[in-house]
Amino acid sequence: MQLERYGQVGRNASLVDRTPRTLVAELDEHVDAELVEQAIATERECCPYFALSWDRDRRRLTVSVSQTEHEPALDAIAFALDDAGMRPAEVGMIVAHGSGTRESDASEAAAIRRVFGPSIPPVTAFKWAFGHPLAASGILDSVLALVALDHGVVPGVPTLRELDPDLGDLPLSAQPQLPRSNVALVLNRGFGGSSTALVYRAAASEAS
Repeated sequence: MQLERYGQVGRNASLVDRTPRTLVAELDEHVDAELVEQAIATERECCPYFALSWDRDRRRLTVSVSQTEHEPALDAIAFALDDAGMRPAEVGMIVAHGSGTRESDASEAAAIRRVFGPSIPPVTAFKWAFGHPLAASGILDSVLALVALDHGVVPGVPTLRELDPDLGDLPLSAQPQLPRSNVALVLNRGFGGSSTALVYRAAASEAS
């Protein structure tokens, strides 16, 4: 139903302006204003990190990321969840990029806190085990995340002794934890400020 609603809202829309953080579209003159407002209400509930405004008289819809700090990690998480049609509460575990550099780890943790608020799922990272494989990092993290979900566990970080205060109350542990669902959010960052976020859902286990 929601996809059908979006299709009706976006039909014959024209792009007015677009930046890395904002999109402005002019909707068709025959668009149902109430339908637009229903879609906006749903998005606000599902994705609070997006700011949406609707100029009914000009038929202009503006969508932007509501937080300017800790980009582009925040943007990557926000858009990945929105693309998957998921709320933050549906994520069962997070595989952080976790490069081990204080500035990178702190900004990544801040982006996670911004999206998930006080209800952050268990967090882990894998670079403690094999270092930083650069371009292969995302592939390895994705495979390990799916294996972890298949086993119903969030692996611990055995080398962790004390959490950096800059990471806040991030639920990262040296011991294994239980995921709160079968969905994993995998984060990766690259040189030049690039960031990616991928959402995976483990396949349901077949009854033996």
